[in-house]
Amino acid sequence: MIKSVKQALGNGEGCRVYGMLDVQRVAGNFHISVHGLNIFVAEKIFEGSNHVNVSHVIHELSFGPKYPGIHNPLDETSRILHDTSGTFKYYIKVGCHSSSLLNLQ
Repeated sequence: MIKSVKQALGNGEGCRVYGMLDVQRVAGNFHISVHGLNIFVAEKIFEGSNHVNVSHVIHELSFGPKYPGIHNPLDETSRILHDTSGTFKYYIKVGCHSSSLLNLQ
């Protein structure tokens, strides 16, 4: 397994994370991390846990169904690390919005 992961990394491949969270309308947060990475595996693949590259592109992050004109601020966000390890944190505020059509007769 370690050999195939190192080969994939050498070819410029990475992980693709996707999914959906169904949450209540209360304050909260969510995390995507590599904290569960086994130190032995990190040592064999990355030559140490401090060399884990968490570069990423957020293609789409939305809250609720797609709606014309809604701007999702993290869409197409790119953070690339070169020869270093790091941590990224994003803070966004999500508000509830509803709309209705008026009958203007």
